[in-house]
Amino acid sequence: MARRTDAAPSFFPAVKGLIVSPAIPITQAINLGTEKRMPLKSGKHEQSESLIINEVQLLLAEKRTSLAAMRTGIAVFALPLSVLSVLIATSKYYDILDVIHLAIPVFVLCGGLVVLGVYLTHRSVSRIRRFDDLIHEIKQQNHRVNRIVN
Repeated sequence: MARRTDAAPSFFPAVKGLIVSPAIPITQAINLGTEKRMPLKSGKHEQSESLIINEVQLLLAEKRTSLAAMRTGIAVFALPLSVLSVLIATSKYYDILDVIHLAIPVFVLCGGLVVLGVYLTHRSVSRIRRFDDLIHEIKQQNHRVNRIVN
């Protein structure tokens, strides 16, 4: 059906080796790379089970997102600690009263980063617990999902 040509068509002058097939309509050519779909089961039970599994997958994806936010919160929380440890380690090279005009903004920024890190971490932990509770409820209602998720 499809044949390989060494000469490029006129609308692609720089492309060589393009697969050209007049027998395949453009809609089929676009759909060639799509996934094969499973046939839908006729029973209501199979469709609802599929919907429940999709819901669990969505909750697990949200949990993964919350874990990423928690990782970010921990990193944001650790940054001011690193800055302060460097300032303490190098404190013998300066007098704090001489650089107070620089130290105050640094301390305010570090305080803000600590607050942001604690907020992100706390919010992530609470969301993860909520998602775990929702998944646990779904597992209690559907024993097949309980077997799949565990």
